[in-house]
Amino acid sequence: MQTLNSHPAYKKLRDLRFAARVNNTPMTGTLLAGGLLAYSERGAAYTEELRTMIRINNLGQFDQTNLVLAP
Repeated sequence: MQTLNSHPAYKKLRDLRFAARVNNTPMTGTLLAGGLLAYSERGAAYTEELRTMIRINNLGQFDQTNLVLAP
């Protein structure tokens, strides 16, 4: 998480996340996958595969899940 939140390669991911917050739009895995172009040398093919996995496995149902940290 620290790498995604600080490395210049993932600035697009942070920009997408920020824009979703500012515009009060849903922050989905499908949306944020577009910010991971630099995560794999496969680039856009990788992000499309992520989006396909999210769709096929119905993972969008977890997009609005809130995590609670235990004390």
